[in-house]
Amino acid sequence: MGLNMSILYTGKRNKLLNDSPTLSSSNPNNNNNNYNNNNNNNHGSGINSISLSDEDYGKSSSSSSSSSITTESYSLSSSPKQPNSPMINSSNSNNNTTSFCNNPFKFSFFKWTLLESGSTMKGSPPSSRYAHTMVSIENKIYVFGGYNRTYLNDIHIFDTDKNEWSLADTKGTPPIGRAFHSSWCWGKKLYIYAGFNGKLILNDLYSLDTEEMVWTLEQTNGFPPKPRFEHTTSLVGSSIYLFGGANDSYWLSDVHILNLETLTWKPLNVFGESPPRPRCAHSMAVRGSNIFVFGGYDGHIRLNDIYALDTEKNKWHCLSNHNQRKIGRAAHTASMIDNLMVLLGGFDGTSRLNDVSVFDTKTLEWKPTIISGTPPTIRSYHCSTIVNNKMYIFGGYGESNILNDIYILESVFPSLSDLCILNILLSKTLNDELGNSGGSNDKHKLSDQQFEKLIQLLPENLRIQISQTKLLNHWWTSILQKPTSTLPKSYE
Repeated sequence: MGLNMSILYTGKRNKLLNDSPTLSSSNPNNNNNNYNNNNNNNHGSGINSISLSDEDYGKSSSSSSSSSITTESYSLSSSPKQPNSPMINSSNSNNNTTSFCNNPFKFSFFKWTLLESGSTMKGSPPSSRYAHTMVSIENKIYVFGGYNRTYLNDIHIFDTDKNEWSLADTKGTPPIGRAFHSSWCWGKKLYIYAGFNGKLILNDLYSLDTEEMVWTLEQTNGFPPKPRFEHTTSLVGSSIYLFGGANDSYWLSDVHILNLETLTWKPLNVFGESPPRPRCAHSMAVRGSNIFVFGGYDGHIRLNDIYALDTEKNKWHCLSNHNQRKIGRAAHTASMIDNLMVLLGGFDGTSRLNDVSVFDTKTLEWKPTIISGTPPTIRSYHCSTIVNNKMYIFGGYGESNILNDIYILESVFPSLSDLCILNILLSKTLNDELGNSGGSNDKHKLSDQQFEKLIQLLPENLRIQISQTKLLNHWWTSILQKPTSTLPKSYE
């Protein structure tokens, strides 16, 4: 039988969370790590090509269930922080050229919505908190624990159909208050694992039957992981994959599997030429049988590397793209919307963030994004979850306060005129650039600097949502063959 353990926290590792007001006596905005991703030059060298097995790939091909994806590797290096903007989140910081003009669908279009009490939200939201967990079962979101002057063990339910909060009335003995734990759902059960309660680093496992609302302390079998916090867990099939985290002595890079049918733990021997270095406060998201890991803190720097764990082959792949270098960060979130891994916020070693980055897990490319609506304020240690392809975020630690607001980020389709405007603006800026550079014959390349300037010029009306996906082919034809046919007169 697996033994539930805990480790007494001695305070030896205050440096671990120097951006956390809980475990550090320093100001949460202090930078003790001298952030410099140039230290990563010898870490995680990429490979010329990888093959990721994924059940999703098989849906588009009857001959194979896997796809070979080629990408070039690069050594990670620092990049200047990008300004926060409600319209654009683009982290291109090099002089490479990228093809956009002939394909507006390289962009991802999103919209932010703030749910406000009394107007778009009912009920009383949870108290302000950070380092909590947030998972969804069908159309309900469950928020558990976290920290705000004390370690919490309450559970709140958000009904996404009604946009209504309620405090759960549970039976049985709940988990002790904690933060920096992990959570997942399987069937109708919600699970809470490990974390930190102010004195002890934990590795206990609780479940909540969301139909009977009864807590159970689960007894596991096999070889349970060491107690830890700031780790990540992801569900693949009927198994939980645990990666990384920290305890009182070490940053961790081990991988463990929990079989949820038998509640049996086992360590996983993972292969790969370049496995991730030990880390905590990273993010994980799943597509098919692949688990994607981004960023985190290794005790020295906030990382900006990205890895994929192929759970069918038990193999790590280092994913790199020489055209895009993201800001290193920890205490952020990552959620999967279709094949897009959407990153939000976090702490870069100097300040908290509220930017959105989108990684396409099929093409292994960072996508340029155009985002309308009012974005969340800067934050770290917040939580996110997906319901009906919408990403809900709640809480976190802000600039100088602890938060309890809730936002929705959803993918939207731009209108025909918006896409036409985008295409024409791209072409116009391209022509201007080609003229300034001596008239290159390449009509489909736009420098990253020029691209970033262009995005700031996009019109306010690039915010219209169209839900009929059947119009995609019509949009494509209209944009490429008749780019002015649906253009408003003010833009002709």
